[in-house]
Amino acid sequence: MTIGRKQIGWSNESNLLWQISKLIDRLTKIIASSSSSSTLQSVTAGANKNLVDGNNFQGTDAGKDNTGTNINGFGNQAAQQNTGTNVNAIGFLSAYNNSGTNI
Repeated sequence: MTIGRKQIGWSNESNLLWQISKLIDRLTKIIASSSSSSTLQSVTAGANKNLVDGNNFQGTDAGKDNTGTNINGFGNQAAQQNTGTNVNAIGFLSAYNNSGTNI
């Protein structure tokens, strides 16, 4: 599935949904191109891609110094120094130094 271009004038919610759609599309292509014995855990294994404590970090320094749990950090430095729980951080420096919950 191809996701169209982001449009000028979209609301913050529309921009976030567009970013999520792009990430899901990218992950779907990665999983589809891997061998049939691969799992999401094996596809995302490696540096900055930690699934421990429900955390999933994708991007340079994503999740650095994070102490929260159940965190999805997508983008360079997303969820850095986060102490909150149940956080979806999408984009450069999103949820930086966050202490909130259910974000």
